[in-house]
Amino acid sequence: MRSSIKLIAAAAVLLLLITPPVAAVVQEKTVAGTITNVNQAKGTIDIYADKMWNGVTWTGISVQFVADQKITGTAPSSDAMAYLCVGDTVQATFTGESPQASWVTVSKVDGTDPTGKFLIASFGDPSKIVNSFQNNFKVTFDTAPDCESCSGSVCTASSAYVKVVQGWNEKNYPSDAQMIPGERHVFKSPEGCLQELSVTFLNGEASAGLCSAASPVGRQPFSVFTIEVVQKGSVQDYVPLPVVQTVETEVPTPVPTQASPGFGFVIAVIGIVAAIAAVAATAAVKKH
Repeated sequence: MRSSIKLIAAAAVLLLLITPPVAAVVQEKTVAGTITNVNQAKGTIDIYADKMWNGVTWTGISVQFVADQKITGTAPSSDAMAYLCVGDTVQATFTGESPQASWVTVSKVDGTDPTGKFLIASFGDPSKIVNSFQNNFKVTFDTAPDCESCSGSVCTASSAYVKVVQGWNEKNYPSDAQMIPGERHVFKSPEGCLQELSVTFLNGEASAGLCSAASPVGRQPFSVFTIEVVQKGSVQDYVPLPVVQTVETEVPTPVPTQASPGFGFVIAVIGIVAAIAAVAATAAVKKH
């Protein structure tokens, strides 16, 4: 009996050793509601949640889902703080617990129904968006890691491949763009549609697993975008200028040199010598 227990224990230890570590996932919750406060000093947004997303549909808020329907969290970006206002109906995803939560994405809804079908702007990670944008714009993206800038399970994203699909007149119009941090790209709409989709890739992360065969344990990567439905032709593409590294060279300090006698000084010396010679000549004449 004891030998059997030992064999089971040994097998359990062996199983733990050979099982690859599973990346920890930060729990996310998605709600729909109304903004009740935008605190510029603290960089936080308060949302009163009316509905929650259960992965399939919008339902009523349960106590098990959130302890309090008023959720306070850090804004995903300064753009969100500048754009969003008290009274806006939004759909938002957050991590953590209020009042120390973090908004992963906050999207403004078109209309007064928080669970409305279409969005007009979004701030944060578009992979967490539930509904489409006006004119049925849908956004997906992938990020490429900078493998020289990794920490744990995530790396800084060097670029993002963004794809936008628009459903218009029963047809899909796909377009895509490779974007670097700080770049804005306007995804054009077909003829007859008066609106376009402006997408700015602010910064992002990518999985460190793309840089190594190992799967580091840690949280999932998040990225930050600003996405707005805009009138056609009102916004232009923007690509930030590359940062040029300048090398400062030390400039040698000039050594002071002794000034040479000027022309006026030479004339003065000649004058003094001439005066002495004249005095001497006068004295010689008097002796005779």
